[in-house]
Amino acid sequence: MARFQRTDIELLFPDGQAATRAQLEHDPRWLEVHAGQRPLCRCTPAGVEMLVRHRQGRHFLANLPGRSHHHSLGCPSYAPDPLIDPRRHYSAAALARSGEICHVVVAADPLGSPPFAHFTPQAALELLWDSANLTLWSPRMRGRRSYTAVRAALLGAAERTSVNHAPVAASLYFPDGAHPKPGTHHHFVAGLVLRIVHSPHSVGFDIAHDRSGDLFWLSRRDWSDQLQALFGSPESPVLPDPREREVWMLSRIVFSASARPQLQSPGFLAVTPGDRLPADDSAQAAMLRWLVDQGRRFRRCSVLDARTDPAIPFVALLDTPQPTYVFSADPARVPPFRPLPQHPPSTPLAQSARAASGALALRRAP
Repeated sequence: MARFQRTDIELLFPDGQAATRAQLEHDPRWLEVHAGQRPLCRCTPAGVEMLVRHRQGRHFLANLPGRSHHHSLGCPSYAPDPLIDPRRHYSAAALARSGEICHVVVAADPLGSPPFAHFTPQAALELLWDSANLTLWSPRMRGRRSYTAVRAALLGAAERTSVNHAPVAASLYFPDGAHPKPGTHHHFVAGLVLRIVHSPHSVGFDIAHDRSGDLFWLSRRDWSDQLQALFGSPESPVLPDPREREVWMLSRIVFSASARPQLQSPGFLAVTPGDRLPADDSAQAAMLRWLVDQGRRFRRCSVLDARTDPAIPFVALLDTPQPTYVFSADPARVPPFRPLPQHPPSTPLAQSARAASGALALRRAP
């Protein structure tokens, strides 16, 4: 799901001229004239200083170090803060990039200590969710995260992901009206879990829009601690309350001699219904609903396998003058949104506005 990006955001140059992103794209001479200068991106009330750089025969806008996450959610220059990115806990063997492709090693084995040598199945699904921009939220997204939209976003992320040296998208069964049954060429399955059924030796999962005539079965001996925390025991598994959270799945599949689809190393992710934001428990789901109802813009910070890292916040608020990190799913600790007036950064009004905004921060980004 592509993030909504505003091309009408203005940049204020040191000589007093202003241009929108659309104007800069239409006429690159704007950047040539202002080469080496530091324009102010007006995507936030306080503004974000940038730099016009020249490389490989062209001029472009560049973020200053540590400032990419200071932009607003809709700004084309926004990127998450690398200092709170859980990807830093993985080794180069577990997570690597070549061009646009992200190569991930996934295993159900114990992790050990960082740097992790692989992703757990749950972390792999969470990574895919984040790569699909489904952890970002703004009021414009409300009502737009249907099953079809989420499926399209995840398929787009899968096109850029390789798991254990196998491209995901080419062999992924992700059912919809046009593809209701898996085939022998499918090696992965993804979808929304609708129902769980237990048998003496395995547990079956029914996923949305699947018409294969059978459930996706997981052996009870493969029931992990994560499944225990999410569904309970394999003898009586129960889905979370659908009014609070729904569960999505990503797993390898193989077919038994009787053609029954069987799961291998599945990963499950609980998200809020409708908005589809990751929520580990009911308290997190309630907090995310509160933020959505308040019309906030934020990023639900991914944790992946770094669940004991205290530097990773619960959410990063993106509608404050600088990103504000919230570490607890407690509405009482979220600062109220107070839009600040737009003033040039050197004026006394702007300086006093920035000083006042500091009183709101739980922890502001550097």
